[in-house]
Amino acid sequence: MKKVLIITYYYPPDGAIGGVRPFGIAKNIVKYGWEPIIITESDGQVNGKNITSYTTEKISNMSFKASNVSSKVTDFVSRSSLCSNHDSKIYKFLRGFYDLVNYPDPQYNWYAPAVELGSKIIEENQINVILSTSKPETCHLVAKKLHEKYNIPWVADFRDLWSDNHYIYHNKLIKLLQLRLEKKTISKASTITTVSVPLKKELESIHKSGKVYSITNGFDVDNVLLAEMAPKVEEKFSILYTGNLYKGKRDPEMLFQSVSSLINDGILPKRSIKIDFYGNDNKWLTAMVGRYDLNEIVTLHGYIPRKEAIKRQQTAQLLLLLTWDDIKDNGVYTGKLFDYLAARRPILCIGSKESVVAELLSDTKAGICVSSVSEMSCVLEKYYNEYKNSKVIPYRGLETEIGKYSQAEMAKKFAKIFDDLSKKTTCRNPSVE
Repeated sequence: MKKVLIITYYYPPDGAIGGVRPFGIAKNIVKYGWEPIIITESDGQVNGKNITSYTTEKISNMSFKASNVSSKVTDFVSRSSLCSNHDSKIYKFLRGFYDLVNYPDPQYNWYAPAVELGSKIIEENQINVILSTSKPETCHLVAKKLHEKYNIPWVADFRDLWSDNHYIYHNKLIKLLQLRLEKKTISKASTITTVSVPLKKELESIHKSGKVYSITNGFDVDNVLLAEMAPKVEEKFSILYTGNLYKGKRDPEMLFQSVSSLINDGILPKRSIKIDFYGNDNKWLTAMVGRYDLNEIVTLHGYIPRKEAIKRQQTAQLLLLLTWDDIKDNGVYTGKLFDYLAARRPILCIGSKESVVAELLSDTKAGICVSSVSEMSCVLEKYYNEYKNSKVIPYRGLETEIGKYSQAEMAKKFAKIFDDLSKKTTCRNPSVE
């Protein structure tokens, strides 16, 4: 069996969403003749049949978290009230300082031990392909070093963009430094992959000489089996959201406006509805709930383990998905979308009708995307009428279409690229058609 070395900072049992894609590849790639070996920083290991993971702690006692200076800057920027307004000059100044201290990313201290461990693994195994997946971009720096040292084909995978990531503010200097490092690093990659066609096009505009493929994320089939065995759906008209929120980009104000209006108009009884949020604690969200007088129906639970979040998704009447109604976000699939697909409950998305998420929901019939308060109100009223009739909002997802977004399908496409690269190490343009 051929072997692929997967370099990923995030990996189970770490609950970060960044670990889902690499784990999905590792779990399913064995079906296509590839044995994965994982290098990760995550505490602990998740090994299975033909899957072996190594953590860098095995070869060094040093901490791979940010340095003391970096940690203090990070803590100040994240907690200080001076930084609550991301458009303020003080925030932009402090963010620039933070970026300089943490250049190219806060995980860069992981580079040396990861290269050391990667070298050890390669010298003890016949590695046919290297796969690095970001964020953080340090994963690509590690892969580039190993690729150049051992002349092994390298696939650079982008879950998010590097220098052009619109969710992260960089001043002009930092953005220029990141762009230069990205071009210098990725120019050495054998192949580039990303999660959607719009992001593929953005990467092609930066890396004009490289071949870029779009390989969509996928859901874990095991979670579908859990959904089929899950307890019955909640009795109340429940709406659930799991994950982080971003004020002005991914926030639920449109939902709150609509629910408040429907309650005031007597269409939606307060006693019948509940809205639950599981994720980061935001003062602005608490204030928003109060502003719309929804304290009786909205509960902010804070973080829960990912496994528990998946269980909660499977018993909700509706799953809320928040995207940014902006052209910059049209190519972004949020990781939770695929967890939601596995939950087999209707998805209510706020965002652009031109996005890849809206297209997926339309093709699979797994949910609906709305982009205005009036549209949201119409959809909620329709769902509530269905709920009144049967106490359960029916799920109308098309299994044949949803099946195209499984992790097995995702791994199959990666395996095709790996096969082509391993046949001829000088090949830069394998076909996945």
